[in-house]
Amino acid sequence: MGGYNNAMATTLRRALIALLSAAFCVAAHAADYQTVVVKPGDTLWSIANKYLQDPTKWDELVKYNKSLSSDPTVALPGMTLNVPTQMLKEELRAARLVTRVNTVLFRRSATAAWKPGTSNMELYRNDWIRTLDDSSASVRFLDDDLLRLGANSMAVIKPVNKDYAVEIKRGGTFIGRAKIVTAGAVVTPHSKDTRYVATVRDDMSTKVEVLRGEALVAAAGRTVSVKTGMVSEIAMGLAPSVPVKIADMPAFEARAVELNGGLLAGLSRAKAPAVPVKNTGALPVADVSAPKSALSELKLGSMISGYRIQCSDNQDISDLRVNKSVDWDENVSAEFLGIPPGRYWCRVAPLDLLGVAQKFTSPRQYLLK
Repeated sequence: MGGYNNAMATTLRRALIALLSAAFCVAAHAADYQTVVVKPGDTLWSIANKYLQDPTKWDELVKYNKSLSSDPTVALPGMTLNVPTQMLKEELRAARLVTRVNTVLFRRSATAAWKPGTSNMELYRNDWIRTLDDSSASVRFLDDDLLRLGANSMAVIKPVNKDYAVEIKRGGTFIGRAKIVTAGAVVTPHSKDTRYVATVRDDMSTKVEVLRGEALVAAAGRTVSVKTGMVSEIAMGLAPSVPVKIADMPAFEARAVELNGGLLAGLSRAKAPAVPVKNTGALPVADVSAPKSALSELKLGSMISGYRIQCSDNQDISDLRVNKSVDWDENVSAEFLGIPPGRYWCRVAPLDLLGVAQKFTSPRQYLLK
């Protein structure tokens, strides 16, 4: 009987793996295509000339749309075609709404009506997207650049006749390499390997932090060069500030990689020299949830999904032993954090509904059991 049960379990496990693999393939397949709605009188020839980088490959469309006639002169009234994204002209490639929380709306180009967004939907040139109270969204571009919108944010995707990827009207964080426009600044990559993070705050000011390469930030008639590890801030109506070093580059890099779903590869990280820490009298902590309680020193003005905890042997939080996102009600312990029991310097930062870490508390020493 035991052998039969083991064989049955193995069979079920294989079936489950096959089912999950099939589901993954379907999802990946869907993400590699865009839909094209055929207009009256359109033929394969006209569609290829309008949409494809190489119009001579019109016959490729037949492979991905089995109901099509192989005659390129036949009209295709009312059909919706699947077109491989890589075959499309660059300016016609869509972004995708990859995550949404609560109320996320979109508006197509040349229309006035706002409609509810749906998961994995396509967003085309000059489409608008917005979030309402307690809502958030993420938009992924074909080159893996990412736009994250918090509550009450608004942006325009690849405005027509413009040379930038997105215009952030209100709120939002852009992680990528493309040129963008915010409420008060224009950010242009100035090297092939440029990667930066641009955030529009509630007061409409813009913060530009460069992960690598160089970005040119222009506002109020002045342009500054922001290089790897530097940050510039732009208040509405004012010129960009003189770039300064990012205060905690390792923590910033880790946050940027996490925000972008791990797609920011090859970031160089300069290791900060360890600062000797004198024995200032450890803070004895019996309640191991105490690191979270330190958040009380911050003014939390929005809904919080959890917090990020960073721990180190050093007071300057170099050589991180822990860099982890934690659910708000999680019972934090040394075992949970994956470190031996002992005294550590830790700091915490609240996570908003997008999972973005906000301001960190100052480092304090805790006894984690």
